[in-house]
Amino acid sequence: MRTSEGNVQVHKPNSPAFDTGTVLVTSQAFGLLQRAGVAPAELLTEHQRLIPAKAIPTDLALRLNAIQLRHRVTTRFPVLTLTPQIQITEVCVVTEPGHHQTLIRLANEFR
Repeated sequence: MRTSEGNVQVHKPNSPAFDTGTVLVTSQAFGLLQRAGVAPAELLTEHQRLIPAKAIPTDLALRLNAIQLRHRVTTRFPVLTLTPQIQITEVCVVTEPGHHQTLIRLANEFR
């Protein structure tokens, strides 16, 4: 990645690859994450990595381009819950264009 001055930025592995702005969590996603014992902050930290290890694989070139150009960045996570039944639900962390706001939501919300 290059800065506005044309210098190459070096990304440190443990530092966030981009800002998320204000973070909002839908009530459905919050409830699911609470039942699964997953903190929203865990998903947010993983979302901000260049290559999220716990996420559903995605096209790396598209992800890097979206991060660099401050376009929408979406990371999808499988979340396992054991009650009331064993189920894997997809949770999406979406940073909107401009990177001023991020929404954590269930994949089936807002369709």
